[in-house]
Amino acid sequence: MDGDLVSAAPQILMAEEDPNDAFLLQRALRRGGLPAAAHVSNGEEAVDYLSARGNYSHRTLRRLMLLDLKLPRLSGMEVLRWLRGGPGLKFLPVVMLTSSALRSDIESAYAPYTNSYLVKPVHMDALEEMIRSLGTHRLEFNRSPET
Repeated sequence: MDGDLVSAAPQILMAEEDPNDAFLLQRALRRGGLPAAAHVSNGEEAVDYLSARGNYSHRTLRRLMLLDLKLPRLSGMEVLRWLRGGPGLKFLPVVMLTSSALRSDIESAYAPYTNSYLVKPVHMDALEEMIRSLGTHRLEFNRSPET
């Protein structure tokens, strides 16, 4: 991968409530040779992070957001609607990464313009392959407007 993709500042923001899932995702990123993700555990923290408010006032912008559907305080859908409603980050690529395979959830996520909807695989090797492919596609090959 391109040398500037793996830098000191994380390129990925992960909004994931479950600490075990967050750990496994970080491990999959590392094993896939991708940069570590900044992690927030609820929707309010995600909005604060993206807004550079409070504890996140010195954060750097990300190139990709992994967003869980079922977050406390603000759901993943609420975060996505907020994100797409403002001018500053509306082009930030967002991948809904969740355990729900419900058609209604998939359709709802695409309505406010998620870029991808991925269902978390049960087995670690499948998760690692998914994350590796996602990183290659979104961080190496994909071109999007500046966020």
